[in-house]
Amino acid sequence: MRVRILEKIYHPTNNPNLSTPFRRNREEFWIKNLNTAAPYGCNDNISTIGNLTSPGCQSVNVTSLFNRQQRRPRSHGIRKYNRPEIHSFSFDDLVPFLNEPLGLHYIRTKLYSVPLRKLHEIYDYTKDLTYTDTRSPEYRLQGVILDISTFRLFQAVRSDKSEEKTNRPFIKCIDLSNPSLHPLPCECSSSDFNYSPCEHVITGDLSIVKNDKLRELLKKGPKCRESMSFTWNQNVKIIMDSCEEYARRWAKKEDVQLDTLSEWIKSIRGLLLSRINRLKSTVNTRFKSIFKDPDVITELNYLQEHNVITPADKASNNYTFTCKKYYSDSLVKELGLNSTPGNPTYTPTNLSASEIIDNHKSALASFGFNMNNLDLDLPYLYCIPKMHKNPYKQRFIAGSSKSSTKSVSILLTKVLSEIKSGLQKYCSTVYSRSGINQLWILKNSKEILEHLKSTHFRRVHSIKAFDFSTLYTTIPHSKLKERLAKIISNAFTSKNGNRKYKFIVVNFDKTYFVKEKSDSENKYTEIDILQMLNFLIDNIFVVFGGKVFQQIVGIPMGTNCAPLLADIFLYSYEAEFIQSLVSEGKRYLASEFNFTYRYIDDVLSINNPKFADYLSSIYPSELEVKDTTETKNSASYLDIMLSYDTDGHMNTSLYDKRDDFNFSITNFPFLSSNIPSSPAYGVFISQLIRYARANTKYTDFVLRARRLSDKLLSQGVRELKQLCVLRNLWVIGNVGGLCARNPG
Repeated sequence: MRVRILEKIYHPTNNPNLSTPFRRNREEFWIKNLNTAAPYGCNDNISTIGNLTSPGCQSVNVTSLFNRQQRRPRSHGIRKYNRPEIHSFSFDDLVPFLNEPLGLHYIRTKLYSVPLRKLHEIYDYTKDLTYTDTRSPEYRLQGVILDISTFRLFQAVRSDKSEEKTNRPFIKCIDLSNPSLHPLPCECSSSDFNYSPCEHVITGDLSIVKNDKLRELLKKGPKCRESMSFTWNQNVKIIMDSCEEYARRWAKKEDVQLDTLSEWIKSIRGLLLSRINRLKSTVNTRFKSIFKDPDVITELNYLQEHNVITPADKASNNYTFTCKKYYSDSLVKELGLNSTPGNPTYTPTNLSASEIIDNHKSALASFGFNMNNLDLDLPYLYCIPKMHKNPYKQRFIAGSSKSSTKSVSILLTKVLSEIKSGLQKYCSTVYSRSGINQLWILKNSKEILEHLKSTHFRRVHSIKAFDFSTLYTTIPHSKLKERLAKIISNAFTSKNGNRKYKFIVVNFDKTYFVKEKSDSENKYTEIDILQMLNFLIDNIFVVFGGKVFQQIVGIPMGTNCAPLLADIFLYSYEAEFIQSLVSEGKRYLASEFNFTYRYIDDVLSINNPKFADYLSSIYPSELEVKDTTETKNSASYLDIMLSYDTDGHMNTSLYDKRDDFNFSITNFPFLSSNIPSSPAYGVFISQLIRYARANTKYTDFVLRARRLSDKLLSQGVRELKQLCVLRNLWVIGNVGGLCARNPG
């Protein structure tokens, strides 16, 4: 027998009450990951199930307990023809394989590849066998066959999920007013919420709402759902109709009489009625929407008459109230209307919205998109306040939920994501071989924390953070087309210029390149992709106040592929800069940029104090880059505050721009909302893990955790259940080990 160590387990405490459950949890993880539970292996006990070989666990489907292994990526090029396999084997044919090294793998492969009808025959034969010697190979094989057969043959029938949906969020009941081009009244001068820098009302303080009922509901955020009235008879009907529909589908799939499940349906009905009888005395079934209260309606109408209600930037669960006149004037100024010096990004067009949409439909049809029964429209321009800026600023967004170019944007998102993935793999290989990093793109802040664990950051002497001002609306169209065309062309061709791939296939759940041919209807050539990209860039229109404007510079924030277009556009300049340094023999200087990171328009440079001197050499002149470094030895980047001490030791802590807001932030669910209670406790777990990863010092973690706990308790979370969740997380997840690097 050979023994291999899979994992060395560390726990910060020697208390067996804590360390033993943690060890057992890791053992169970490897049992499920390696599929070694009985009858497939020697591991018998699963904490949530019991002993698998005991009589009480005979009905447990072991295969369903295993962790699903991700299938390794395979080439979709030219495939070889394989003759159809003849599945002619019996129970006795499989017994000898149990004693061979990879025999169990062979048996499982056979049972998973055999057609269901043949598997059903094997199952019927095997279940009637009566082996009693638990040490015999026949007994073990019988368990394997019955378990895999149960997993494959008796999967639950898909049911209709429409009845499971909760009522809509009450934000749908609040109509966001569309500002007009005509002069609007303003009473901001006498308001207590007048923001002095602009002399108009801009606030997220819900004290502006005078009605107590409406204010309490708005505090819960736009995702809150009011409770709805219901009847017990209606619930019984919905549940029993679903059970009967499930029974009909199962009977049809298994080709049996519907009466087979009649007793099962009766037992479900009995349990349901018994449960309802217990709940009738404790659960209220009558609720009245506050939007039927005349005082609430009057207050809401008054707020909408004088303000535009929108989410806050960086805090989408909070309402902000902006003076209608100021809101409209901001959009007018952005578009350059009424002789106001505006943004050169937009220009008025003489085409009507219907003419533009008809042109788009014609172009999309030529690209192969099905345009039937689509309710298309042009994006509308709106803005939301940046409450974390001083003074407040506006973020302009194109509302593209029903945009006529949305289908093209979604397809380009999938294509560019696959191209970006290929760039990341290529640049990672180059970095490992040459020691030069030419790809600075980050997925999220978690990735930067993983990078900081490297030995390269044992001594830090410089941290610099930068930000692109209005990146999306300043990218020149000509340069965007040129750069993206080159990147796309490189994805289809080899270094020597020969054609590497002929098509890119875009399926619902996967996108991949193919060399020669594909039977998929959703395959596109390099020329197809470039034509769609140029069409999208040349046909960016927005609507405001009944007028149509064309965006001639930049890309709209709101279209699906906008972040990818900006990301790859900036990458092309960054890679070109690094490659030019290497070709000029300045490899040492190029290596100085190895610890540069960028998340779309936020840049971080570590141990490169002269990074700012090269900004003009890296990026095009049209883009403005600002230094956002806080102090000499600290900078905030995404949701992380980075700093280093006099010895060069790096420290990180969680940074939240919303902490600077002058009003309370709504970012977690309220249990009084008509939603399941489990998400609220799930938020508690996920946020604690996030805090543990981001905070180097234990004291910072505790401070954040206390704030989180107090906030959730104020929103209806039960303290006892919260403590149980915290204990399980501490024991199983070892959160203390994550943040115990520096006790602070």
